[in-house]
Amino acid sequence: MGVRVVSVLSLAMSAAACISSSSVDCADGTTCPEGTACKLVPYLDAVTGSDCAATIAQPEQVCATPDQLSACSGLADRAACGGGSTGHCVSGVCIADTCGDCRVAGAEACDDGNTLSGDGCSFDCKSDETCGNHILDVVRGEVCDDGNHLSHDGCDSRCQAEVPVWTQLSNDHPGLPGSRTSAALAYDARTGHVVLFGGSVAQTDGTIALVNDTWEWDGNGWAQMPTPIAPTPRAGMAMAYSDALGEVVMFGGQDDAHDKISDTWAWNGRTWTELAVPIAPAARDGASLAYDAQRGVLVLYGGQSASISQFDDTWELDATGTWTMSAASGPPGGTVPLSYDPARGLVIGLDAETPAGTWGYDGQTWTKLATGGVSARSKTALAWDAASQTTLVFGGVDARGDVGDQWSFDGATWTEFGGRGLPPARSGDMLASDPVRGRVVMSGGDTDDVATWEWDGSTWGSALGEQPNGVDVPLLPAIDRATARTLLVNVLDAPVTGNTFVFDGFAFGAGAAPPASSNDAGALAWDDATGVAMLYIDGGDTFTWSGSAWQDVSPATGATPIANGVIAAYDAARAQVVLLDQAGDGSATATWLWTGSATAGTWSLATPAHVPPARENTAMAYDPIRQQIVLFSGGGANDTWLWNGADWTLARPPLAPTARDDAALAWNAARGALVLFGGGASTDTWEWTGSAWSQLDPDGAPDARQSPSLWPTSSGDGVRMFGGLRGRAATGGNDDHWLLRWQSADGIDEACQAHRDDDGDGLVGCADPDCWATCTPACPPGEPCDTTAPRCGDGVCNAALENCRNCPQDCTCAPVCGDFVCDPGEACVGDCGG
Repeated sequence: MGVRVVSVLSLAMSAAACISSSSVDCADGTTCPEGTACKLVPYLDAVTGSDCAATIAQPEQVCATPDQLSACSGLADRAACGGGSTGHCVSGVCIADTCGDCRVAGAEACDDGNTLSGDGCSFDCKSDETCGNHILDVVRGEVCDDGNHLSHDGCDSRCQAEVPVWTQLSNDHPGLPGSRTSAALAYDARTGHVVLFGGSVAQTDGTIALVNDTWEWDGNGWAQMPTPIAPTPRAGMAMAYSDALGEVVMFGGQDDAHDKISDTWAWNGRTWTELAVPIAPAARDGASLAYDAQRGVLVLYGGQSASISQFDDTWELDATGTWTMSAASGPPGGTVPLSYDPARGLVIGLDAETPAGTWGYDGQTWTKLATGGVSARSKTALAWDAASQTTLVFGGVDARGDVGDQWSFDGATWTEFGGRGLPPARSGDMLASDPVRGRVVMSGGDTDDVATWEWDGSTWGSALGEQPNGVDVPLLPAIDRATARTLLVNVLDAPVTGNTFVFDGFAFGAGAAPPASSNDAGALAWDDATGVAMLYIDGGDTFTWSGSAWQDVSPATGATPIANGVIAAYDAARAQVVLLDQAGDGSATATWLWTGSATAGTWSLATPAHVPPARENTAMAYDPIRQQIVLFSGGGANDTWLWNGADWTLARPPLAPTARDDAALAWNAARGALVLFGGGASTDTWEWTGSAWSQLDPDGAPDARQSPSLWPTSSGDGVRMFGGLRGRAATGGNDDHWLLRWQSADGIDEACQAHRDDDGDGLVGCADPDCWATCTPACPPGEPCDTTAPRCGDGVCNAALENCRNCPQDCTCAPVCGDFVCDPGEACVGDCGG
């Protein structure tokens, strides 16, 4: 403003033709009218904008009236004025709340001395124009503002609109990408996952097809990523992560027509984007790509042209996405695998000459570092081994054919690994370094072995995934919130055909068969209080699962449900499993309560004043925000019933889904709502928010099915669905896997395991509400929770939840050379520069 503000009263009096002889002269030369008092009022809670800088340098001189003084008599600063006056007290004076006076008061969120918008303070001073303040600031590009920084709840953390989307995660095997050759593999430091793209895949008819699918490995299993836009199918491409760009970059390859490709693509963890590069290396396949962390550039070398001639050129891609050809003269041309050695600040390459030459590139010159040691080979791969701080090579083709030996290079000498337990011999394999977990990941190659292997610096371990197949009996899901794992049980007549599966968020793992039973139906729920799953099999048997085996805990004495057609849900507010005997035979429904442990338990029959009418094939789930169990439909009805721990209440929403049998209901923590899908011929999707049903209009939809398995995602950002029956008259079931969640157009998520602000909301790690599932899994948004449960900021590093990346307040890291982070005291050329 540039001019000091004087009170409205003093300004009005100064306009009078005459000033009373009893007026008051203030110390700064201001004259206040008779009956007022000179008061210096400081600018409390001022928001210093450019228009306020001169104004708030010193207190405001106010000619305070008796009413202004009496309204604040005995009241503290910032208190609302008394005596019916409007405004707030400052130094004993009632000051009116006026937008533009450089004083934040009343309903104002800011005051920058003007009444303009778009400068960080709205025209009415009620919004600081930040996302998450519950005020729509259109001038800032907001299209929604739901008052938080959560994504996947309908309005993302940048106040952009989200829509519900059903995405099929895999048509076939969600646990494995399958055996393939000439694919691309790279570690994504932003997400902490290893990314796999494309390659050559053998088909059931004996042919070979090029694919363009994208998978991610988190150390537990593979997940196929939805990619509405993706590079064309190809093989022989080069791929590596660029920390400067914050994305995985892929170049070139060969398509189905054997044409070489010269495009450049980037993967941000959710979407592929083709980079617009004015200059690029010539089209080729078989080139290699490595990230020089010291110089912040990707280095590309070699490959084959369309005429099968060998390239021996070196290119670099910088942080602006610009390709530049290096003048350095490199190794003998061709398919030279590359890997970056962060301890020595060199890109390492291994040629296929005899004897093999090992090369190092420092950004200026290629230098031969060693000759021989490792046998000459082609169709192999290199990777940095963070555990041993060496460069590792496994497999390839030499004069003997496919080999299965392993060597490590310390910058001067190759040493062969002499231990046991090596993976089967192969060529065309893919290696990637996961330095945070201290692993080298290997997948694929010219081999029948479909396992994914990991090297921890001393031994190899394999990981095989298995998924449930389509079956005639639905899989019952139960959620272990403590470990974010889902138990799925197929109850069949014989344990040899029944299956127990554990879904860890990425892959299905097979467990022990469920107990034998004379029935093919039951009810399953996870008991959070005891940390075990309770399985009731129609007919009266009760079993528990504590993680590895089933145990019969059927009570020997006392009341026991003898029911056919049951459903169960865990009531967290009352720490008990609620089982509803749906009375499909037409008798009265019964409500049973289970309280138990891993080895014993008791059933008690509840006596509510009201009960749902007899029915079959209903859907039931727990709403943790309203602390009630919700039951919907079944038996030809479309009614909604609520259980509060003592009684059932018939809800009367204005709108409800149509009646259906065998629908599924699951909690979506991000939305604070229950999701309903399936049942009969229905393909519609609904939400229950405590008092009303609303039909969603998602992009995409699974086929109609009965009794699908529906459960919350481990990150709480949506729901997953697997399988379901194709219809009562049909045999067999679906084995497809789907994800429903709300997402914005760009689909960018926060990387909670990396200290990065990928979603652009100004928050990282455990300070970002999007990371609640990682940092405070006992406290989902809006739900009552155990405030004593482990959380970021409690001063204890909980190894199951936290690390030095997502919660540096609680955890410290031992420096790891090559993990893209310069830790205190670390001297790593690649992480910390020269």
